[in-house]
Amino acid sequence: MKNYLHPEEAAAKVAAAIKKGANEASSNETENAQAGAEQVINLQSCETGHNTSDSAGQEEQAQATTDASAVDNSKVSASAEPPRKRLAPNYSKEEEEVLKQQTAVVEAEIQRVINDTRYHATPFTGGQNCIINIKEAVADGIEVATPKINRIHGKDKQKTGESIEKYGAQCVLIGITAAMARAVGLEVTSFKSQKGNIDDSAIVIIDGNGRLDYLMNLPITEWPDLYATFPNPDANGFYNIAKVYEEINTNIKTWGTQDFMQKRLLEEGTSCHKGWKMVNELLRKGYLYQAACETATLNLDRIKKGEILSASGYDVFANYDSAVQIHDSLVKKFGEGEDKILKTKHIPMLVSTLWRGLQRESGNAIATEKFVAFIEQLSDDVVNQMKMAKATKTDTGKVSKDEYRKAIFEKTFKDHFKGDSQSEN
Repeated sequence: MKNYLHPEEAAAKVAAAIKKGANEASSNETENAQAGAEQVINLQSCETGHNTSDSAGQEEQAQATTDASAVDNSKVSASAEPPRKRLAPNYSKEEEEVLKQQTAVVEAEIQRVINDTRYHATPFTGGQNCIINIKEAVADGIEVATPKINRIHGKDKQKTGESIEKYGAQCVLIGITAAMARAVGLEVTSFKSQKGNIDDSAIVIIDGNGRLDYLMNLPITEWPDLYATFPNPDANGFYNIAKVYEEINTNIKTWGTQDFMQKRLLEEGTSCHKGWKMVNELLRKGYLYQAACETATLNLDRIKKGEILSASGYDVFANYDSAVQIHDSLVKKFGEGEDKILKTKHIPMLVSTLWRGLQRESGNAIATEKFVAFIEQLSDDVVNQMKMAKATKTDTGKVSKDEYRKAIFEKTFKDHFKGDSQSEN
């Protein structure tokens, strides 16, 4: 057990050690002196509200602290380093470039909001952030929206909402503008009680969705005062919107596969493989997830969560160029209307199967060229048959609309390439 010196005695010994020279001071003297100085610091921090009339003792205590720093400067320097600097994220150069772009957009949007009186925004931290009066902003025509990414409001949303009505909103919401959301690849949608497209000026609530979702069902006149701020920058000064989702009350254990894809798009930004963006765009157009995956990969199944989390985009989308050419030709021929021919898994899966058969025979480039040529020569009659297809009953049972479409497409494909093989012979 260490024997701690009295603070005044410690101060005297430290001063003597410095005058004498650090090399001449014994290791025990130095250790005890430093321990005494640390005791001084602890005493000072615990004396809040207790004043001393002995000014000479205070001066000696301060001198002890200063001199102890001189004895072991390296330890003090390490402990004095700001926590934010010590804990700053270690980004790669690519990640930093993406975050720089995102940060520039966020900073510009914050200034725009501050200068737009409709938001009723009050700046703080020197204009680097602001607090928005959501109730007044909505009353003045500013739209509020929510991310499409899965948010868990919990079974107590009604209870929370009633509490807000009774006692007021005690927690500030966190939001971004729709322009910020789109800049980082975050898909947004309206709350259930809203209609119409989401304007870039809308405030997208990323923390507090349940509270606002409850209030959206009430007249604006019944809302309590409600405020929101933008996310704060990280220790490196970047606005990392993707990381915000992990730090707020989004329960990622309940995220679906598509949510993790959104997260990857946010994290990788402009460096993200185009295949991920293609899948996301197809989902936005109403494609089912498996159909979107099959269309963008020319594989026979959906992209698994493990692949989204860790696989290289170049491995997942090895057939991306061929997939884009084939999809473009299908859209020109069938469109992306209400018939949803391309939006369910059946036709995309059949396309992948038939293309892979050609690929085994001829390689990617020739297989793609042949498949695109086949699609382009499809007659209007075949296209209309597929669009107008309905579920039918047969001797063997009921055939679904999608199965009927597959049968038409596959028969036409086989007839086409059977004719080609005969002409080659």
